[in-house]
Amino acid sequence: MQIFPDADTVLPPFFLSTPDAKPNKFKKAAPKSIEKVYVNQIIPNDKKNNIRDIFVYDISAGWSHAKIIAELKAWGDVISITTKRQCKYQMLCIKICLSTFSLTSFDHVYDNTP
Repeated sequence: MQIFPDADTVLPPFFLSTPDAKPNKFKKAAPKSIEKVYVNQIIPNDKKNNIRDIFVYDISAGWSHAKIIAELKAWGDVISITTKRQCKYQMLCIKICLSTFSLTSFDHVYDNTP
């Protein structure tokens, strides 16, 4: 790419300006990013057994970390969040200390005993 110092004109390289060049039909995907956020690392000893790792899929990529944490307050105290953005959605890996109500519901749903 050539940039002229006295103007804002930018010319593409000569090999892209040939008439035989085909335009790229596919859009380039947004770069995938992985972010880890530590929120609360002080958990009382009586709640150490309530800590779980949970994956949550298809969260809107427009949601900020603060909004996600605010929504997860209904489940319990968030310890850390790892987010992976992919286009318009993101995936969360949450380390959370579940409240007693959420823990009962969570264990009841995922109880593997017959």
